[in-house]
Amino acid sequence: MKAKQLRTLAELVTVVVLVFFAWIALRAPRQTTEHYQLDRGRIVYDGTVFKNKFSGQGKLRLKNGDLYQGRFKQGRFDGAGTFKSHQGWQFAGHFKNGQVTGHGKLTTKKQQVYRGEFVNGIFKQAKKSQD
Repeated sequence: MKAKQLRTLAELVTVVVLVFFAWIALRAPRQTTEHYQLDRGRIVYDGTVFKNKFSGQGKLRLKNGDLYQGRFKQGRFDGAGTFKSHQGWQFAGHFKNGQVTGHGKLTTKKQQVYRGEFVNGIFKQAKKSQD
């Protein structure tokens, strides 16, 4: 009789352990707000993280003074954002998979402005305004 009770208890404990680990493995990942310092502080990120990747709104600062502030997806610039270079130029507009792609405004160090469509970082054409 005691062996049967011991087996039943062992089976119950096994089921509880399996349910616990299944819950951990299958629970929905959550987006959190984090502060990271990477590469000995040369890269600083403040913003949202999903599945251990920059995802959502955030700010990325590099030791050289470069700054990106905007949307991230899967660890890359993706969506509306602004990149300010330590060399004096900046881009405000749309990014896709880490590349300048879509409508935006590039301002050079000498304050020359390019507005229009960009594809993979290349200025394609000025968007015609309808006056």
